[in-house]
Amino acid sequence: MPHYQDINKNSITEFQIKLSYELWDNIFNSDNGSDVDNLFNSILNSYLRTLYSSFPIKKFNKKNQ
Repeated sequence: MPHYQDINKNSITEFQIKLSYELWDNIFNSDNGSDVDNLFNSILNSYLRTLYSSFPIKKFNKKNQ
């Protein structure tokens, strides 16, 4: 069954707000700063966690097709 993400003005605003509240200092001031790969992975994980919480993946069903 196909999947989709509901992207609209409200979800985009929610995404932006969540990113603005992310504590990036914790990532840059941690031990990850000495290793570029770990730093990148920490940033990516925070970004993806925010992305998927703002735009959850949903399954199509007969009702919303």
